[in-house]
Amino acid sequence: MIRKLLLLSVLVMAGCSTGRIPTDNLSSLNNNELCRTLGDNYINSTELFKAMNEVFDRVGSIDIQECKAIANEVKLTEISLRNMQWQNNINSMNTKFMEDAM
Repeated sequence: MIRKLLLLSVLVMAGCSTGRIPTDNLSSLNNNELCRTLGDNYINSTELFKAMNEVFDRVGSIDIQECKAIANEVKLTEISLRNMQWQNNINSMNTKFMEDAM
């Protein structure tokens, strides 16, 4: 039983990692990629701060309202995906517990 929970926790953590845009060279990103990076990194304050600094460096050449909309869309999509993954994992655990109990 413990092995199953350990395996499940590894799968959950692996499922939460998404294909994020690398933040090691933000100046090479186009405006849309940079705005996506803001949404991708809403949890990671260090990466978010780096991306926000790059956006501020581009003031005048980047549409801040459009960037905000892109970042919010990415963030909401990621939150929805995480919630869906957690719900699927909970349902799988409940099913497995019921099977093990019988």
